Amino acid sequence: MLIKETITETTVGSLQGAQVAAANGMESNYESHNGQVMYGPTMLLVFLEDEEQIRVGKGSSVHVAGRIWHVTKVKLGPVVENQLGSFATSEIELSTDLRKCQSLAVDLSEILESLTYVLALCKQWIHREPDIEDLATVYRTAALAEIAAEVVPEAYRAQPRRPMILKNFLDRRRSVSPLGQASLAESELHRSCSLHLVDLAGVTDDDMVFEMTDHYFGQNYELAPWDTWVWREGNYLVSWVPVWMKERLNTGIVSESAGAHSWLRVNYDNRLEIVGFSESGL
Repeated sequence: MLIKETITETTVGSLQGAQVAAANGMESNYESHNGQVMYGPTMLLVFLEDEEQIRVGKGSSVHVAGRIWHVTKVKLGPVVENQLGSFATSEIELSTDLRKCQSLAVDLSEILESLTYVLALCKQWIHREPDIEDLATVYRTAALAEIAAEVVPEAYRAQPRRPMILKNFLDRRRSVSPLGQASLAESELHRSCSLHLVDLAGVTDDDMVFEMTDHYFGQNYELAPWDTWVWREGNYLVSWVPVWMKERLNTGIVSESAGAHSWLRVNYDNRLEIVGFSESGL
């Protein structure tokens, strides 16, 4: 769902509840979403909560309360005067997709540390694929099965209860897995299609991801193998995806009907960003 907000110069607007003022419209240099320096119509955005200021133009992106807003238009206009006073006519338009380009509220260093242990536990099949008949059992360490069910109780219990703190699962995993190479984790973190996200609240019995991945993903809630789980935040479960599985998983993501699966990527300012539910990452 795409939403747009327009803020007129010298007024205060709301970006999903965050109060932002627009000021000082002018032609100037600014930075695009990928860090490129551009020149054109700009507006100074002032975030009232922390008084942060940033000059933006068309193609810029700003992070507001965990969501990414893209500047789609900056229109500079004259100051209009009448008997009531002077009025600015310049305005800025920003948009965000409520199901896309959302950044996760988690420190990237925590993701990297967790991924280091994931890769140590999964080292046998990081670069080479197991036999297809073994995909339904790979990356499912027996010693972690019971505690994994506590991390995602929705999938394993008729009466779901509050998920256990993921830290307890991560601590248990550390006890069965040696610390891996940080350099490998860093490389995998920035590899395209290395992190997958499932919205547990949106999963249905579609089974498309289960089928397209040759049963590597489980049929129950279409979960990735628990050895690959990196993080859980609310209804979002993040997992690592080996390079040999990315094309099949990508087919499942774009084919499944519920729109519960997405790739994640590290964006230019080191935040984990949702690529888009049911969208290809290739």
